[in-house]
Amino acid sequence: MLDIGNFQPTFYGNPGHRMRLFQALFICSIMICGSFSSAEIRLRIDEHGNKIFFNLPEDRQVQPTKSAQPITSVKKQEIAPIIESACHKYNVDPDLVNAVIQVESAYNKHAVSHAGAIGLMQLMPATASRFGVKRIHDPEENVHGGVKYLKFLLDLFNNDLTLAVAAYNAGEGAVQKYRGVPKYSETQNYVKRVLSIYGKGNIPNATAKVVYQYTDTSGLIHFTTDRPKSGDFTEINLSKSL
Repeated sequence: MLDIGNFQPTFYGNPGHRMRLFQALFICSIMICGSFSSAEIRLRIDEHGNKIFFNLPEDRQVQPTKSAQPITSVKKQEIAPIIESACHKYNVDPDLVNAVIQVESAYNKHAVSHAGAIGLMQLMPATASRFGVKRIHDPEENVHGGVKYLKFLLDLFNNDLTLAVAAYNAGEGAVQKYRGVPKYSETQNYVKRVLSIYGKGNIPNATAKVVYQYTDTSGLIHFTTDRPKSGDFTEINLSKSL
């Protein structure tokens, strides 16, 4: 790397002109030195806005300072119309959806979890497909798909908020398997956080619920709180509290 630490140039005239002249001479000196090596001339700007030129060989190059990542969080007021539209369509409380989005993604429309959940409402690709979301990264489709799924869970668990929120995190199958909120620390904490933001305080005990599982003619498995009028089905009693 070119060392100019002891170089004290003296120029006369306007200070700004002197600085630009010094930079020009410095760049020229680097270019001349660079002709004798394979070093790449690089420029970075430090946190104070100062230009720094260097020509370290590739195996010793200092990486330029990374610029601050762009803000990707969608402000609550900007996403509010989408939430209101989806909640009106599926009859879900907007405050509940806002609580879910806050915990899931903190309103970051580009959020991607380690498990592969995507967007504001952190939809898994399979869940998105299941509820008709074609563009999972699109905020509007993502929110509508998430609210539609949340509505499905509320209906499935007879508007039991605790079970619906738990199922949004762990899946309805896990809630049915454990006959209540699964004993996963992640899910337990998730439910507490969502309900706390929603304003419901501590988690209430899950009351006795019965859901019915059946498979339609196309092989799809369904869960419903309405007892099927015909065909084979399995009755699942969610009687255990947390």
